[in-house]
Order: sequence, then C-alpha cells, then structure tokens
Amino acid sequence: HDLPKAIILVTDGMPNSSLRGYTDQDLANWADDSADRAGALGISIFTLFYSGNDGSPGASEYLAGLVRGEGTAHETPNPDDIDTELQDICLEGMTLMLVQ
Repeated sequence: HDLPKAIILVTDGMPNSSLRGYTDQDLANWADDSADRAGALGISIFTLFYSGNDGSPGASEYLAGLVRGEGTAHETPNPDDIDTELQDICLEGMTLMLVQ
C-alpha cells in the first residue's frame, strides 16, 4: 500500500529555545523551513496546539502557518481532548499511520 505521508505536530505553543546558541526565532525559522521541505516532498503537515497552558501569544496563527498539503490546524485548551483531536485528524479523509 502506498499510504500518504503526514506529520502531526503536537505542541503547547511557540518555539522556546533552551539550546545554547539558538534563539526562539531560529527554531521558528527551522520549523518553517522543515515544513516547506516536507510539503515539497508531498508530506502533509497537521498541527495540534494544546492551548491550555496559556503563555503562547500568536501560537494559533503561527502553527496554522505550518500546515502543508492536505493538513489542517487543530487546537484544544483541554488536555483530555488531545486523544480525540488526534483521532479527528486521522479521520479527515486521509489514511494515516500513527507512529510514536
């Protein structure tokens, strides 16, 4: 079977660097570039933002901007809904293989 390729990015907000020599913006640029490369290879990008921790102004818009291909942006403030959101992503008409 030739299953479509997808990445599901699950995050609690904006890039926040704790790596010496790398800024938050460096990580955001890296994520943008990586999403572009994945999209060019036909890999769809889905995002799932857990917004319940607050403290990430602009994260919804930023993460929606990482979506590529058949991907979509999702958000929940409730950690108990993350499993349901992941299931919804997998049911959006694509056959995805979830790997951990």
